[in-house]
Amino acid sequence: MASVKGDSASAGDPGVLGENTAEGGAGVYGRANANGAGGVIGHADNGRGVYGESPNGTGVWGWSNAVGGVVGESMLGEGVRGVSHGAHGAVVGVNDWSPSAPPGAGGNGGWFESAQGEGVRGWSKTPHHGGVVGVNTAGGVGVYGEGRVAGFFKGDVEVTGDIRLINADCAEDFNVSEVASVEPGTVMVLGEEEILLPSHQAYDKRVAGVISGAGNYKPGIVLDKQESQQRRLPVALLGKVYCKSMRSTALLKWAIC
Repeated sequence: MASVKGDSASAGDPGVLGENTAEGGAGVYGRANANGAGGVIGHADNGRGVYGESPNGTGVWGWSNAVGGVVGESMLGEGVRGVSHGAHGAVVGVNDWSPSAPPGAGGNGGWFESAQGEGVRGWSKTPHHGGVVGVNTAGGVGVYGEGRVAGFFKGDVEVTGDIRLINADCAEDFNVSEVASVEPGTVMVLGEEEILLPSHQAYDKRVAGVISGAGNYKPGIVLDKQESQQRRLPVALLGKVYCKSMRSTALLKWAIC
């Protein structure tokens, strides 16, 4: 059974009230030694389960040696909501675990996961700050994205430094023949209805380029990439590409100018 139980039927009155006017004291202190138990548990059908307020210090402080220091859970609304009226973050996550550990062995300052919506959404209402800002002061990556499309930008992109493309050539997607055998390194010529076909003769003036991606030379940038029912492949326009020899299937390094 609970050692302390508070109940209030009046709106605005707390079920349990703890107050301490001494410096460093706690208004309410809860401790649980059993696994799965909470030091302080707050439940509300409509209002706040736990409410903490402090004019100078911390409104709510949670400490745990195993699981979460503070856990917020909600079936319909926010699990945890942070509101700040000053110049500090409404929610701040800091992880200082094992500062002597090798690089990459530390924990995350914040971890966000969603089954249906965005994992992280940042929204700024001022023109002077970013909606999402990533900063790395140790020389590492400021923002890292991974996925089928690692990054998507709706609007202009401004870069003050260099744009470094790891792969080798600039290519453009073209419609290619559905029936012909086409693989990276194949020299392509322009056929009817702007369909590209493999070249079968020397000095063909209809040559459009070479299918990109053979060997170690992958396209660094692909232009005109779009969804289409037609078979489309990237044709190297500029840079370095491996090209098939007309006399054999061997790949020769060829610089397209």
